[in-house]
Amino acid sequence: MRRSFRFNSRSLLIVVMLSAITCATIWQFWPQYRAYRARMRFETAAAQLSAGMTVDEISEIVGHDGRDHYSSDAQGAPVALTTYFLDGAWYCIYMKLDVTTGATLSSKWPCTSVEAFRLAVPPASYLPQTQAAKDEVFPTEHMKTMRDSPNGLIEVRASPLQGEDARRAAYIQDFYEHISQRTRSDLGITYDRIPQGDPDDRKD
Repeated sequence: MRRSFRFNSRSLLIVVMLSAITCATIWQFWPQYRAYRARMRFETAAAQLSAGMTVDEISEIVGHDGRDHYSSDAQGAPVALTTYFLDGAWYCIYMKLDVTTGATLSSKWPCTSVEAFRLAVPPASYLPQTQAAKDEVFPTEHMKTMRDSPNGLIEVRASPLQGEDARRAAYIQDFYEHISQRTRSDLGITYDRIPQGDPDDRKD
């Protein structure tokens, strides 16, 4: 004779325990999964970048809010670095720029080459190593910024950066110095290059 299932207090306790375990697992790992998916979407987009694109076009493809930095490499050629801060990894897109096109905005200059990098997130205690990074965090008296005043915008000395702003500025500027060959040291920064090309042709 088949015995019918009876939903008693013991069964209810088991169901409640299993539900609690499932909820705890989802609560713990769901944010990590979402962060992983965001990184994978970024890297898939970064794989599509190619020479000839502008900073603006690259930003549209990647689809994240980036911070653009313009400077020159060790040979004096104009370059740009766009940074993206994602949970679990920081990304930099490094471009050598063609300034001969007549475009008046830096973001409209096409790049002659483009590379995307995944950087390990630095420790909270990270300090600037190069002079350029130190100047970013602790601006000299010659580094100015604009500030509102009763008489309108005025130029004042830039304030030192603190906390997360200081860590990001120091780390990115140090990487900028390395990747543009303005320093021969890798500064101990851990990073990987994201291959460009058709994502379907990439090997894991």
